[in-house]
Amino acid sequence: PAPHCGERPLAPFPAGDPGAVAAVGAPARLVLAPPARVVDTRHDLGPLRGADADGAGRRGTTPFVLDPSVPADATGLLANVTVTSPAGPGFLSLWPAGGARPGTNDLNWSADATVGNAAHVATGPGGIAGAVSSPTHLVVDVQGWLAPAGLGFHPAPPARLLDTRAGAPLA
Repeated sequence: PAPHCGERPLAPFPAGDPGAVAAVGAPARLVLAPPARVVDTRHDLGPLRGADADGAGRRGTTPFVLDPSVPADATGLLANVTVTSPAGPGFLSLWPAGGARPGTNDLNWSADATVGNAAHVATGPGGIAGAVSSPTHLVVDVQGWLAPAGLGFHPAPPARLLDTRAGAPLA
């Protein structure tokens, strides 16, 4: 479509390999559900295991496991993740429990900010693993999951396709 509201069409990737992006596991189908809050560390809500807490009740930097109540055949999770009242700037990484921590983040924030983002995360044995880089409160609202039956969707692992920090900023 023609650009509007100041938007410009995306340019194709430059020559060369922009990064490895491939499906993780078997393709799955997206099952949408009414949003459900499964974690809210401000109120000790949810099955968040392994996280430490500082004197303010904020979750610390120890990796945690989130095991939301989804069907046994679920291979991934669609959730909105939000941090609030962070002690300082930081980031959140999510990955399949039992797997390796990725080199990318699902959410970045500055001090005293409340920031949210949608995340599609493959599940592993026991759910989803995660870690924050600085103490913060975490809120997770599940909106659906990936399963054999549902809407078409092919999950991919997080991959950085563009990083302008080493060059000119985007206009």
